[in-house]
This record gives sequence, C-alpha cells and structure tokens, in this order.
Amino acid sequence: MKRIVAAFIVVTLFFTGCGKMGRSESNADTSGNENTDIAQDGISTDAEQIEANTKEDGGYSFNYHLRPKRISDLYDEAHWEALFNLCDALRAGEDTFKCENAEAYKWAINCATLNALFPVGGLYTDDMSVQNEGFENGTGKIAYKIPKDEFVAKEAQFEEDICKVLNENVKPDYTDFEKCLALYDFIESTCSYDYTELGDFDSTDDLPPGGIYGCLYRKMGICNELGNYYAYLLCQCGVDAIEIDGDGDMYHTWTSVNLNGKNYHVDPTWGLKSENKKWDDTDSLWLFYFMMTDDERAENGFDISLNSSNCFFDVADKIDYHADSDKYAPLHSGAFEKIDREKKILYYKEGSETKELKYDD
Repeated sequence: MKRIVAAFIVVTLFFTGCGKMGRSESNADTSGNENTDIAQDGISTDAEQIEANTKEDGGYSFNYHLRPKRISDLYDEAHWEALFNLCDALRAGEDTFKCENAEAYKWAINCATLNALFPVGGLYTDDMSVQNEGFENGTGKIAYKIPKDEFVAKEAQFEEDICKVLNENVKPDYTDFEKCLALYDFIESTCSYDYTELGDFDSTDDLPPGGIYGCLYRKMGICNELGNYYAYLLCQCGVDAIEIDGDGDMYHTWTSVNLNGKNYHVDPTWGLKSENKKWDDTDSLWLFYFMMTDDERAENGFDISLNSSNCFFDVADKIDYHADSDKYAPLHSGAFEKIDREKKILYYKEGSETKELKYDD
C-alpha cells in the first residue's frame, strides 16, 4: 500500500486503504458544482449560533467558534474558553491568549484540535515549540510558523472562501439532510485524491498545504483530510459532524454525521467523481457510501469497535459513533438524480429505473 502525505495532517495516520484512487487535476476555484439540483446556493453547531451567524441576505457568515455537539460536553468550559480565546487572538495576530489552566492551554494549541476547528491555526502555528513552557499565570503563548501579518491575511481569506463555498452550495433553509447531500455533492464533484509521495519532497517544509486548508485550495486530499473537510463544512452550517477513523482490513478515515439523533457514516473519499470516472463516464453522484450503517461499514472491512478520531483522540473512547439506522439504505445501490425539497423526496437512479426516497428531517 502506498505511503502518502499531503502536507499537514495530525497524529501519524497517513497509511490508508483509502489509497485506491487515481490522480486528477486541481485548481484554486472554490465555487460549488452546478451539475445537480441540490447544489444551488451553510456555521455553527446549535440553533442560536446558526441564527447569529446567518446574514440578513439569507446566507452564511463564518463561525470561528465551532463547538461540535458530539464533543461539546466531553471537554469542560475551561477548554472551550481557551480555544475560543485562542481563535480570537489568532484572528488578530496576537502573541498570547487567556486560558484558565495548562491542560486547557495544551488542548487549545494542539494541532489536532486546531486542524478540526480552526484549520489555518492548525497549519501555521507550532504547538510543539510552546506546549511545555507556553502557559504561565493564566496566559498562553502562541508560536507562528509564518509572519503574523501573513497569518492574519491567510485566515481572513480562508474565512471568505469557506463562506463562498457554503453560500454557493447550501441555503440556511435546507434541512440537515439536504445540507449533507449538497456538500457531499460539492466535495465529490470538485476534489480529487492526493497521491503525493513523501519521497517527492526533501523536507516537510517543502510539502504543499494540507488538511482542510489544502482541500479548499488545492482541491486534493487523502482520506482524513477529506473526512475532516466534509465534517468542517457541515459544522459551519449547523450539522453535527465529526471526522472518524476505523481499522480492520485497512486503515481509513471518513465522516460521522448526526441527523435527528441518529448517526450515519459518510465516506467522501470513496465517492469522488474523479475516481469513479475509471468505471463510470456519466459524472454521476453515486450514493454507495452516503449515510451508511455500522453493518454496511463492516461489510467494507472495517471493525466498527475500533472507531476513533484523529483530532479528538483524547476523548475518542467517549464519542458516540454507533450508526444503526438503515433509513437511507435504499440509496446505496443508486446514483443521485434530483431532489424535490418541497415534497421532501430524493430521486435516484438504480440501473435504468428512477426510484424515490422520502426524507422527513
């Protein structure tokens, strides 16, 4: 199995069975795909925050204080306050931020935390250089990898471009299911798998930017980057989602989403249109890996009992990943055709037959 890397990715998980893909060209356009009816025009993780971050014109503004519901109560308020203080400080290019204790400080500056919840910080700050000596008397230090003014500019551009993706693909009045489908279509239509080899670069300093940031601008990523990208976009428009990894016949990462209290597995990597072109020339959005159950994931060779999270590894054993609802199982042998949002019906093609699935979220 190929050993691959696409720049910044947390922990040490770069060896994947998701590496069964082909290369396609990428570009810097962040606009959404317009090939399907769902992708037409998505910040936070609870209703009050969504309302506060929805612009008057009906679009979305950027939420830089993400707090996914799935992990919200797994960290105490000191941790969240430290993280949000850090995010505020990073946006202003400051050198320090307030935090209650050393434990909260270390969690907030950890590249794993930032990679999931404040991606530019995860990519362009150095947690290792300050982790052991950066906290003192309620104040934490920040170590930038690039000049602060450059960091602030990158962050501002990132926020603008994330909002562009959301507002070109998702509308605030979409249901959570519709948001999941629209952003799944966006990623599957615009991203490709990154086969960049570690040996192609003399040092990690030469690597192209990775993580969520790399997916946005390079339109390329490996499985944990694509899984994080999808989860991040969903959280930005109010859907509870988290990156998840599994082991078994291979190591792989995807996304766990929660709709109406039920978890589902969604695999952005295995649905990429650029890869499906190897056997399908219709540019269809196949739904094989969209809203799957534990049993369906297990059929792919993954031991569900080994599910974890790269970014929130310290509470991974407390996160609920269990997915037993087969509500969307009929979709898993078909391709998306169109959606009637008024009647809440999704039409999909199975062979030569058009079928429909009623959704009610």
